Amino acid sequence: MLPDPENTPLGGRLRFLRKRQGLTQAILSRRTGISPATICKLERGGETAHPEIVGKLLAYFGRDVVEAFPEGKDVFNELAPVKDFGSWLRNFRVRKGLQQVELAKMLGMSKASVSAYEHNQTKPGNVILKKLRAAFKLQGEFDRFP
Repeated sequence: MLPDPENTPLGGRLRFLRKRQGLTQAILSRRTGISPATICKLERGGETAHPEIVGKLLAYFGRDVVEAFPEGKDVFNELAPVKDFGSWLRNFRVRKGLQQVELAKMLGMSKASVSAYEHNQTKPGNVILKKLRAAFKLQGEFDRFP
């Protein structure tokens, strides 16, 4: 059982999830593509928690994440708060456990384009929005952003 969830740092929660599934850091590394050293540092609290890496781990653990974060907070909104289209795209990508380069490849574009969208330097056109909708079976999730 997770000791005092509200006072357990992110690294302790990730360790709890890993051990709960009976995984070593090496096995988790192979399954997620995150280096064992990074997983070790995250669990110890010595690594800055990059949302993309944490997102990839949380996406791997799936529904078990709720048990490690019982406060009712959406951990993905804590990692990547949504304020506009760019932050929504980053939040969405983190939820899927994707890096910018992986999303770019799925959409047939450059990593620089995804980065520009996430930083609100440019907005995607209808073709890219259609590709996003088709790739992830989205409805009107980003229609609220002008």
